[in-house]
Amino acid sequence: MTGDLRAFEGEGRVIHPVAAIETFGARAAAVCVQDDNVLLAVPQLAKDIEGSDAHMNGGTSDVDMPLFRWMSGAFVQIAALGVPGGEDAEFFEIGGQRFLATASARSGRGPYEPNLASRIWRLGDRGYEVFQDVPTFYAKQVRHFRIGSRDFLAYAVGVTVDGPERRHPSRSFIYEWGGHEFVPLQTLDGEWGYNFSAFSISGREFLAYADHVSGSRIYEWRDGRFEEFQLLPGDGGRAFQPIRLGDGFQLAFATISGDVSIFEWTGEVFEMRQILRRDGGREFALYQRGERSWLVLVRFIEGTPQSPKTDLTSFVYEWHPDAWRQVDSFPSFGATDAAFFESDGQPFLVVAHSLTAGIRFRQDSAVYEFRA
Repeated sequence: MTGDLRAFEGEGRVIHPVAAIETFGARAAAVCVQDDNVLLAVPQLAKDIEGSDAHMNGGTSDVDMPLFRWMSGAFVQIAALGVPGGEDAEFFEIGGQRFLATASARSGRGPYEPNLASRIWRLGDRGYEVFQDVPTFYAKQVRHFRIGSRDFLAYAVGVTVDGPERRHPSRSFIYEWGGHEFVPLQTLDGEWGYNFSAFSISGREFLAYADHVSGSRIYEWRDGRFEEFQLLPGDGGRAFQPIRLGDGFQLAFATISGDVSIFEWTGEVFEMRQILRRDGGREFALYQRGERSWLVLVRFIEGTPQSPKTDLTSFVYEWHPDAWRQVDSFPSFGATDAAFFESDGQPFLVVAHSLTAGIRFRQDSAVYEFRA
């Protein structure tokens, strides 16, 4: 039985649930607008195996990634792509070509195979078709970004647990578009990658990288390479969110076992400004309209993979003149990602929920109307 995704009772709520999405171990919510259609890709890590014990890293990862289209107030499935052990998806365009890059962590039913091809798909006359396979090891995220006229794909990969043989690249890395396909550019030091986020400040190009064990870092683009600029404190790095506020710039940083923090750009470095909370931080979503800004923090688990608590509370913050202040909260079940989109001028929030309170993969994801 899936967890109850209805918002808490009370007046003045910012988010209101409007639709459920049938998902299994959902790990990301990638939204894209194509030809006035809102599309959603939801990579899925696994489905439960009947008769097996519940475990957040169990199940069968031989699953598909569903593609949905927003129709009449709900997401309707229109296709499914073979993305075993799906962890992430990223829509992007290069030179009029439409792509969908994916990241796969593993395949099989246990023991699992983490040396996989994370696939890049290209939109053709018959839908998305395989364009290129990128060898990865426990891939967690793929992120497209552009610097000038150059296009890049950053892959967060790797784990440091004993057992699996490393036949594919096991440190996070960056590919660059070579004109016909993506080619290797640079390997980073990260051994257990989770997240990338690219941003610019005053003409300088940065790439933030979250890692579970190797330290989370901010890199700067210099002379055709990404050079380390600043190391952020804490293990368990999960996600970054760049935030422009007028003339200022902030960077939200989430860790799974430590602080969820806001750093502020001083003109020279990022300095800690505010701690939002502790424990369970997984991903952010930012919505800005006019001079107002809202930041959504979704939380994954508390505890350990052997004994996780998945039914948590996730939060909505709004920026006030001096700080981020909580303005709403909502129940979440192993939440892994969130993304905003607009339909007919109305903002909506889609949240990927991955695990029931009983640590099963059959948990609905959800769409919320955002009444800011």
